[in-house]
Amino acid sequence: MSDMKRDRRMLLMGIDVGTTGFKILLTRPDGEVLAKAYGEYSVYRPRSTWVEVDLDEVWGSILVQMRRLVKSTLPEKVVGIAVSSQGETVVPVNKAGKSLARAISWTDRRTEEQVEWWTKRYDAWEIYQVTGQPLHPMFTVNKLMWLKKHRLRLYWKTYKFLCVEDFLNFRLTSNPITDHSIATRTMMFDIRRKEW
Repeated sequence: MSDMKRDRRMLLMGIDVGTTGFKILLTRPDGEVLAKAYGEYSVYRPRSTWVEVDLDEVWGSILVQMRRLVKSTLPEKVVGIAVSSQGETVVPVNKAGKSLARAISWTDRRTEEQVEWWTKRYDAWEIYQVTGQPLHPMFTVNKLMWLKKHRLRLYWKTYKFLCVEDFLNFRLTSNPITDHSIATRTMMFDIRRKEW
């Protein structure tokens, strides 16, 4: 079979998780779109400044749509999947990759106190030079600090803290990994040395 014919039978899938919904695209390697799906999910607001997402719920909806799209294009096979998402949302998970609590959204503002902690101890410009991020409540490090202070039991019970993209990759591959682009959104990654 020629490379062109083989390439026409291979499919690529892209999954993008936004603040309130997700999109999935199935394409050929040349960019031709074969199928797409969109779904919305619930955003929870237990307090006025808190914003949470149930990522197990989101994953369930994504899985339903992925299966539907793949079924619609059989016998062609998906040979690659790429995931993109909001970067700062974080969820605690167990070793099986199940959420131990709702994810704290990037739009959540409960971590003002943690930002104040940084401000009193470190120079904001110095932090920016190392992490590439300004001091702001949305970044993951502040959420982890908040969880350690206010949900200590959950904090110590957690196997990994994952951003949305990491969570989906874990569910897809059973491998809890991240990449530099998501790591930089945590405010815990040294962008010059490329290390935590």
